[in-house]
Amino acid sequence: MRHDVRRSAYLVLLALVVLLTGAAPAAVAGGTTGGLAVAVSPDGSRVVAGGSNRVLYELDPASLEVKRRVHLGRQVMDMAFSPDGTVLAVESTKAVQLLK
Repeated sequence: MRHDVRRSAYLVLLALVVLLTGAAPAAVAGGTTGGLAVAVSPDGSRVVAGGSNRVLYELDPASLEVKRRVHLGRQVMDMAFSPDGTVLAVESTKAVQLLK
């Protein structure tokens, strides 16, 4: 049951990010089709989205307003925070970048 609640919350967040950033959603979220990847830090204090437009969006977790944009120059395929939330691993079409 807990997995279903998390998945539902993730899908709602994904839909909101698509609406706010204008990014095209992937056919399968987090898949290799491009589109959109979303990562939430373990403590919920950071939300980051990115995708085929080669931009990372750092969002305010409460309002989902875009706080910062970072142009990566590469399509974002997937991303995840480290267990302590201090490092974001971003998989692009050519490399994996570690961002603090």
